Amino acid sequence: MRPIPGVSVTFLPYSSEEDSGATPHGALYEAVVPGGTDDCPPPSLCAEDGYYHTGDLFARSFDGWVYRGRAGDWIKLLAGFCDTK
Repeated sequence: MRPIPGVSVTFLPYSSEEDSGATPHGALYEAVVPGGTDDCPPPSLCAEDGYYHTGDLFARSFDGWVYRGRAGDWIKLLAGFCDTK
């Protein structure tokens, strides 16, 4: 997948709320929308970091992104994240 030109989505390294501040698992990225852009929902739905967090996780591919599921599909382990599928 590649975002459509003009869409205000970015990909941030994923870390769950339980481990915020810890080093996020480098292989997972969450699609987020910056607050204040035309694509962003109302500010009340944005997190304190100013982004709307979609909960959709992706892995980087040589030519784009590969969808890996929703944040709830992963279990946090000591060594990183485990896909529950």
